[in-house]
Amino acid sequence: MDPLNLTPQPEQPEQPMQPEQPMQPEQPQDTSVSGTQASVAQEPAQMQEQPAAQEVPAQEPLAPKASKVQELTTLVRDTYKGLDKRMQMLVLAGVGILIVILLFVAWNVVALFTGPSAPTGMGFDPNSSVLTPTDGQYILVRQKDSKGVYQDVRDLSNIAAPAELQFDANRYLPRETANYRILSYEWDLEGAGTFAEEQKTPVVTKTYIDRGIQNGQFNISLRVTKEILAPHDKYQTVGERVTEIYGPGTGGVRFTITTVKPFIDILTTPQDLNGVAPFEVEFDASRSRAENPIDQYLWDFDGDGVTDEEGPKVKHTFTRAGVENVTVEVVDLKNLSSKKSIRVLVDETTLPSPEIEASTLTGDAPLKVSFDGSKSTAKEGQINEYSWTFEDGATPVTGKTAEYTFDKAGKYTVVLEVKTDLGVSAKKEVLITVNTSKAVPTARIRAEGTGGDGKRIVAAARAPLSGRLPLTVQFDGSFSTDPNNSIVDWKWDFDGDQKFDTSGEKTSYVYKRPGSYLVTLQVENAAKLTATDTITVVVEAEDLVADIFADPITGTAPLTVAFDGSGSSYKNGAITSYEWDFGDGSRPRLTGAQTTYEFTAPGIYTTQLKVRTADGQSKVTTKIITVLQELLSPKFTATPTIGVAPLTVEMNASESVGDIVSYRWSFGDGTSDTGIKVRKTYSVPGNYTVDLRVYDKYGAMLSYKQEITVRAP
Repeated sequence: MDPLNLTPQPEQPEQPMQPEQPMQPEQPQDTSVSGTQASVAQEPAQMQEQPAAQEVPAQEPLAPKASKVQELTTLVRDTYKGLDKRMQMLVLAGVGILIVILLFVAWNVVALFTGPSAPTGMGFDPNSSVLTPTDGQYILVRQKDSKGVYQDVRDLSNIAAPAELQFDANRYLPRETANYRILSYEWDLEGAGTFAEEQKTPVVTKTYIDRGIQNGQFNISLRVTKEILAPHDKYQTVGERVTEIYGPGTGGVRFTITTVKPFIDILTTPQDLNGVAPFEVEFDASRSRAENPIDQYLWDFDGDGVTDEEGPKVKHTFTRAGVENVTVEVVDLKNLSSKKSIRVLVDETTLPSPEIEASTLTGDAPLKVSFDGSKSTAKEGQINEYSWTFEDGATPVTGKTAEYTFDKAGKYTVVLEVKTDLGVSAKKEVLITVNTSKAVPTARIRAEGTGGDGKRIVAAARAPLSGRLPLTVQFDGSFSTDPNNSIVDWKWDFDGDQKFDTSGEKTSYVYKRPGSYLVTLQVENAAKLTATDTITVVVEAEDLVADIFADPITGTAPLTVAFDGSGSSYKNGAITSYEWDFGDGSRPRLTGAQTTYEFTAPGIYTTQLKVRTADGQSKVTTKIITVLQELLSPKFTATPTIGVAPLTVEMNASESVGDIVSYRWSFGDGTSDTGIKVRKTYSVPGNYTVDLRVYDKYGAMLSYKQEITVRAP
């Protein structure tokens, strides 16, 4: 069908015009609807209240107008018919374009007066004076650049952290009108569904340093609360509060952090970076954070683009007046880097400038050094006081020059303070290093002891020390000397195995086996120079020795034990008899050097061997035999065995086996307890060995150990 009805049609004879009929009164309409529908339905009703006589005559002048319209239609149709097919198609296309333009203009006119359509569920006020965004996003996002200027973010899907972002709701979101006023803007800047009450402004900023709680996805929402001042329809009341939420997809904003560069955090000492030259500042970037381990801290103190120092903590002294932009670049192991700059303002100094000249800065003790401060200068006034402090307790020295002798090795800070006639002072330091003299120390041993026969023995100079077994010897290295009195260590080897057994200026040792032993003392001074001294200790065997070997020494009743006393000896003759007393009330036996015996009842038995010689000498020795009713088997569980301090460990020895009457615990930290079940709390990190000892009624004891590891928080 021709949309304009312009397709040529066969001509029809004109029909005579029919007289127009008078307008009939409209039928009454149903007004039983409510609300807005009721008000619409009432309009025709108001129209029918007008007198019909006034409406009918008004139709008479319209007949000629209708004839002119008909004539115009005929003219257009005839003109269209006269066109060829190609021109007809062009006309139709032009008419279609015109219709589209008219519809677009009409839509914009309506939007101008009614405002944007609210996203679903947002409660948009048609009278809220809201501009329409071009991209459906009601919040603008800007990012601060290296010059501190906020620039619009063009690509929200690819943002690199750290990023300082600004969110602006001023342009598109509701603004105050005569209809309402804004009570608050509340932001959710993390996408966690929580609106921060402290950010009640339409423009907020936040620095993002990592990927957040959603692995780089951030959904920013805004909650706007309004108070109705002038209702625009009967559904609103004065003072009513309306809340609108703009989230991703409903006017909010969504962005993605795809790259995380190091976040730089700098502390300075002093905090005030405005100082007078020479101005020393300590920079600390150790609190910087990165997604990957940080590899480098590169510092540029003068703005020339060249790295002046590296490390998380650095110091720099600014010697010239002016403004310095200090820049640190932090680089992680994946070669991602960030830069941060801070400004240091250095004023020209009015302080005097002390200068120190020293005859030497290092040497061996005793070291004599001459100091000269005469090259110190002052820009204002005259220097009239010089004070030298040597920081080893000596009284300060005054004057342009000073001389001082350092007697002992060490490092000494010498301070020169100068003061002008204007009362202004300044200090400068110089470090003096005093080394230990290269003289070698001398080692000397003094020794004395007590033999097994009770005799007191003192070694003569350079002579051996001899005594009976067991021989207890006290050694004294305090007679060793050093030119600088700087001996720092004494090491002792008691048995000649070329391994040091202990250290200390004085010590003691018990020799339990006969033989000749070479004792060595090595002394060392502060210069790491050493010297040694030696002495021989001769340990003489006893004339008569009684010795027992028993197997086994512990077991359950009845227990058969093999005894052997053949290890006994007499250097002046032969042993003629071996007398055994097994400690169970039975009579002693003379059975020779070897024998066996059965213990039938549980208990602890002291077995005694007494040997006799042909010349009437005798010697006694003993051996303890433990006979159990039931074999002891200690065991315990510890829960947990590894943890972070403070660590509470529950210990249970109920799995131990035997006729146990006592449980004794040692926790490895100097504390102890008793009982089958115990609890211990370790507050200090470390490795602890828990030792459980169980005893039966006869006094027999066995132990069980377990390790507990306590880690630092």
